[in-house]
Amino acid sequence: MKSSSLVLIVSLCASLASAHTLSLNQIAERVREHNPQLKAARVTIAEARARQLSAGKLSNPSLVTDWRTQSKLNPAEATIAFEQSFPLTNRLRLEKQVATHEVAAAQLEVDEAERQTIAEARELAVMLIGYRNQHRLREQQSRTARELATFSKNRAEAGEMSALDASQLELDAGRLDLEVRMIDSQIETQKGKLRSLLGIAPEGNLEMSGDFPAIRIPPAASHLERPDLKLSEKRAEIAETQHLLAQKRRWDDIGVGITGGPESQSAAGSGRQTTGFIGLRLSLPLPFWNRNQGQIAETAATMERVKLETEALTREIKTEAASIRATMQKQAALVAELREKLLPLASSRAEAFQQAFESGQAELAGVLRARDQHFQIQSALLDAERDFHLSQIRYESVIGAQLP
Repeated sequence: MKSSSLVLIVSLCASLASAHTLSLNQIAERVREHNPQLKAARVTIAEARARQLSAGKLSNPSLVTDWRTQSKLNPAEATIAFEQSFPLTNRLRLEKQVATHEVAAAQLEVDEAERQTIAEARELAVMLIGYRNQHRLREQQSRTARELATFSKNRAEAGEMSALDASQLELDAGRLDLEVRMIDSQIETQKGKLRSLLGIAPEGNLEMSGDFPAIRIPPAASHLERPDLKLSEKRAEIAETQHLLAQKRRWDDIGVGITGGPESQSAAGSGRQTTGFIGLRLSLPLPFWNRNQGQIAETAATMERVKLETEALTREIKTEAASIRATMQKQAALVAELREKLLPLASSRAEAFQQAFESGQAELAGVLRARDQHFQIQSALLDAERDFHLSQIRYESVIGAQLP
């Protein structure tokens, strides 16, 4: 008995530990902290910083040794040379600038991946809330249909109405039950996708709390904060710096060194004589055949391409933002019309037909038509609210709005 109770307690604790209930406002933070793809993407920043450590460094010096034996004309000689290469231009400083820009670009690439992932996760969360609301609506309609079917069945047994009409109501209630099960399947599909983005185990339970926030048209964006736009601008800076770097690389590094060593020679009658020498070495490259024209032309073309890409992306973002905001205004107007005009009218008509039918003053066809109209308007209102919030998420993503 005690062991079974312990197992039950452990199972309950495990189920509670794997349960995740989130609101729509918590999705962004959860994605930032737990999305596995973003965790992997952040390693690229460390890679860029590691490359930055070796950027702009002098090449390692060279130590050269040479030994020549004595000949009839030349003494034996040992030479040791120490040589270091130095750039004639500010190439090393430009290389450091490129590496610094590339670290910033890596951070922006991660920010862009984060923006896209958060937008996708928030859209899935909105879809889940929308499916849940439709699920509740159909459950409510199913209960109403079964109550009406029970009432009609009793009247049919009393001979006050046709048994065919009562069976029609039973069929209608069954159709709504089927729609509920279909929505259950769609909810599980959306939950599976959202679990992956939120870093939740496949067996973990995920529930969305709360409902949609109030409908509000956001102000038009005065400036754009999209990471991919900033990334394009950063790549333009990198391309400009790389073009300058290509120009500086027309001259190879000069080599400066110190050389020296002993000399010894044996002469008949005078024994071995040993002397030494020390000197300087200078290696100056001459840009006769290769002046790095190819890389200079390539980086110039890259500068132009990145500039045009940045301009095109800016226009695309502004156009998309304006289009989505106009769509949101129409969707908000549709929600207001459904909620304030059509829904109250359909609700009052459905209630009036229901009361008239129960008192024997209305036909079943009129009741079903009024109830179906009421249901369709309720469903359309839920869809319109869902579509508005999907558009709002896309708008915030397009302009790069900062999310909590």
